[in-house]
Amino acid sequence: MVNFSAKDQTGTIKQILYHALERRASDIHLEPTSKGLKVRFRTDGILDHIETLPLDISRKLIVALKVMCNMDISESRVPQDGRIGEQYLGGNLIKGLDLRVSTLPCVSGTKGDVSEKAVLRLLRQQNSFQTIKDLGFTPKAEKLFRGYLEQPQGLVILTGPTGSGKTSTLYTSLMSIATEQVNIITVEDPVEYLLPGITQTQVNEAAGMTFAKSLKAILRQDPDIIMLGEIRDAETVETAIRAALTGHLVFTTLHTNNAIGAIPRLKDLGPDPALISDALLGVVAQRLVRRNCPHCSEPYQPTQTDWQRLGLRVQGRSPSKWRKGKGCMQCYGSGYLGREAVVELLHVDDTTRQIIYEGSMTQLRNYLQQIEFESFRRAAITKVCTGITTVEEICRVLPHSVLASPRVLHKKEAAPTPLKTA
Repeated sequence: MVNFSAKDQTGTIKQILYHALERRASDIHLEPTSKGLKVRFRTDGILDHIETLPLDISRKLIVALKVMCNMDISESRVPQDGRIGEQYLGGNLIKGLDLRVSTLPCVSGTKGDVSEKAVLRLLRQQNSFQTIKDLGFTPKAEKLFRGYLEQPQGLVILTGPTGSGKTSTLYTSLMSIATEQVNIITVEDPVEYLLPGITQTQVNEAAGMTFAKSLKAILRQDPDIIMLGEIRDAETVETAIRAALTGHLVFTTLHTNNAIGAIPRLKDLGPDPALISDALLGVVAQRLVRRNCPHCSEPYQPTQTDWQRLGLRVQGRSPSKWRKGKGCMQCYGSGYLGREAVVELLHVDDTTRQIIYEGSMTQLRNYLQQIEFESFRRAAITKVCTGITTVEEICRVLPHSVLASPRVLHKKEAAPTPLKTA
């Protein structure tokens, strides 16, 4: 329990921010209830209840927060967005931190009174990952991904939901290949971290500066490598693919559930499948899982249920490296400390290229199962069996369907034989 000061509301907000930074929180939720203002921190993707502030200061604190963000304090019926100004927090707290605030009208209390909930996003302006090895790739997936970074041209797509670490992976990848000999330009919405030696531009929809228009503009800036924050429409994907086919290495993101799902998504947006198959180097899908706390984790003997949840048979497997955190002061009793990615990588080889052009999604799935591609299931099993995380964490993050054992393929469902070349 943390006793925040109730005398000075600005001081209370500062105390909340300091405590959130100590706990490595990414978001602060201030939610009005009938008992007071509930304070929750999101750390490593999980929301924790920290404190409930007294009812008599709840509204005062939200008003003080809106003043710090230059919001309209007389308007509580519509959502508002803002940023906490440096003049309120001082240089030491705000240095290297972007504090974005969103308010939302909501109903609270037994009488159905209209209040406002506030969420503060703490964006650190420095990437927490230093090298590609820190990201969480399996050795095979890392080797394939590093190969993409060495290509002179082509398209690399990262997929995953919001908060799955796509931006961190992209930034870390770009910094690994940023030299004086290459011109790297990004188009983002918004720019999250400042990258030295890289030109970054931000989308401005209100001014008509969309992803598509920004991409066309930077193609006139003589780029070698392009990072496009997100593909949202047919015009953007068409321009990105043509850029990848005309001598540029292009990185971008899509919102799909897995790596395979990027293929029909691209086709739905309209480009010629032949262009997609020619341009695409690979698709990386990822999720973030919490790592076992290195201070309190200890050897763990898996149960029969654990094996079943991973779709594994016990025979012939040694659980000697399985671990689980018991909770300590360092991890605030959670048993986990920090996160890393579980990565699925669809490498576009000649057969995959042919299937994208003239085959079906069933053929693609069957072929990928045959070659035992770097799937979410394989990556998840590796992380559990090497003591990096737990079965519970894997099942919390990944759909249960991806952990099921692949079914046996029938010959009539097999992928076509690769085209013969002269």
